[in-house]
Amino acid sequence: MIFANFGSGGYEFIDHAIWNGLHVADLVFPCFVWIMGVCIPISLTSSFKKDVSNKIIIKNVLKRSVKLFCLGIFLGSGSDLNYLRIFGVLQRFGVAYLVVTTIWGYMGPGGLHKNQAFSKCVGGATSYIDGLILGNHRYQNPTIYEVYESKPFDPEGVLGK
Repeated sequence: MIFANFGSGGYEFIDHAIWNGLHVADLVFPCFVWIMGVCIPISLTSSFKKDVSNKIIIKNVLKRSVKLFCLGIFLGSGSDLNYLRIFGVLQRFGVAYLVVTTIWGYMGPGGLHKNQAFSKCVGGATSYIDGLILGNHRYQNPTIYEVYESKPFDPEGVLGK
């Protein structure tokens, strides 16, 4: 992206498309967001398997998010603090990482999961948000009910997995 943002070496196909079109540089941001989204569940699943506490996970997520945000401000602002650029690409990555990771951090099925350790759980964040938004307009007899005895859960809901 640094190469693309600073002239792209004269190669037009690497430069950003001016208005109506698509070049290689226009695919970098979506690819990074996609890769970040793929890596979040892998990372969190690994942390859960290692029995890392939620407090430590959230602390690490906050540290990474703040580092990305601050790095973006530092790299994008230049030396004149009167024109400090608050939001840029890295800042957006930091905010997206924070929001997505904290939402994904609790997606357990509840019910009988882990020897009823979460018996008051309603099916994780997806079920909770689906309940708030969709109410009774979701799948009433999910297959996970027989296994986990959880409340209605819709795998194709608002935050469907």
